[in-house]
Amino acid sequence: TKGSFTSINALYKLVYCAIKKAEEKWTMPVHDWAVAISQLDIFFPGRLKIELS
Repeated sequence: TKGSFTSINALYKLVYCAIKKAEEKWTMPVHDWAVAISQLDIFFPGRLKIELS
């Protein structure tokens, strides 16, 4: 909710830290990663700098 975080940057920091912690435990490749990247590129054109092989 709006009052849960002091600023938008506080929210970003919390999400970033949660992702970094989850990455430490992650050992499996992401299922259908190419599909996910393709869909993100459709929604956010020009923002991704990833080349799929």
